[in-house]
Amino acid sequence: MINEIYKLGQATDYIIPELKEGKPFLFDIVNEAYHFVMDIMPKSLQERSIGSAFVLGFLGNYTAFKLVQGVSDILLPESFNQKYLPLIEKACILGTLTSPLVYSFIDPQGMQEVTQKHPTYTWGMIGAGLGAIWAAYQDINNKKLEKIFHKKPAMTMEITNRIHIN
Repeated sequence: MINEIYKLGQATDYIIPELKEGKPFLFDIVNEAYHFVMDIMPKSLQERSIGSAFVLGFLGNYTAFKLVQGVSDILLPESFNQKYLPLIEKACILGTLTSPLVYSFIDPQGMQEVTQKHPTYTWGMIGAGLGAIWAAYQDINNKKLEKIFHKKPAMTMEITNRIHIN
């Protein structure tokens, strides 16, 4: 039964006994996050676990990243948000892009195992990474526009939209 479900791309990885011994890197965190979200989703999304994991990973990480950026804008000095936050975001983009490559050099067997035995989680992590990259990229570009127009992103977007409309 488990093998039949696994062949369909279902994320039943958490009940396969052999994983208790040698779990892939970050398996427990990814497994908990996946089931926290997917267990409350409609059956139609659960049946499309790979696509759902990608989309929900993207949306979840994008939203989390935007919340952190919003809190940073409120709590931290503007000089930090203008000068240092874009550097941190660029480092996060670089880390997100290079970490799978680095992991594949450090533990090639583990990387192969993750991608082959856990395709749902692999695609969920890809979606989560892309969500964070997209949120960081947007913030970096908004900060560039702030420097040019000396206004907050909402204002610069409004000005940009007027230019394109007229």
